[in-house]
Amino acid sequence: EIVNKVKSKRTESSIAEALDEICDMKNFRVYDYPPPTMKKSCDEFMSDHEDAVEQALVGSKKGVDELVEDICQKGTKVCKGVDTNKRAETNVYMDGAPVN
Repeated sequence: EIVNKVKSKRTESSIAEALDEICDMKNFRVYDYPPPTMKKSCDEFMSDHEDAVEQALVGSKKGVDELVEDICQKGTKVCKGVDTNKRAETNVYMDGAPVN
C-alpha cells in the first residue's frame, strides 16, 4: 500500500506523509483478516519499525517484492523463518463478503 501512495516520488517528505496514514482503516477494504485486527497489527508494527520502513523506502526504486524482502527479512527481521514468496491461500473479503 505504501508503494502505491508514494509512487515513484520517494522523497522523505512524501514517505513520511504516506506513513502517517498507512494504518488508516480505509486501507483495509480488501482484506485477509478483519480490518480492526489489521489496523491494530499495522499500528503495532509501525510503532516498532517505522524508521526501518522509511529508511528502506527513501530514494529506493525497488518494487514491492524487493521492499518486502528489505523490510521484512533484512531491516526488521519480523519475518524470520517465514517464506514471504509463498502466499497462503486465504479467503479475501470486501465489505464482509468473500471475493474470489
